[in-house]
Amino acid sequence: MQVGIREAKSELSSLIEAALGGLDVVITKRGKPLVRLVPEGRPNDGRKGRGCLDDINLPPGWDSVELDEQIANQFEIDIVSRSRQPNRQK
Repeated sequence: MQVGIREAKSELSSLIEAALGGLDVVITKRGKPLVRLVPEGRPNDGRKGRGCLDDINLPPGWDSVELDEQIANQFEIDIVSRSRQPNRQK
């Protein structure tokens, strides 16, 4: 169930009840999903928030071109070095 933010303001109590009843409630703004109402204690369904990688520490150089090539060689994969890829603009 998707609900616009304005409607969600006036119907918050009923939306909470719907989420507690198992309904997937997504609040949108101008048609774009913003937040999902999820009951407290609900098992993780695989979605992760922004902070999901906060406790991961990567060593310096983990993203180097040389390391990419070493890994590719171990798996016998042909790769094009990132330094030779054309810049792509989004």
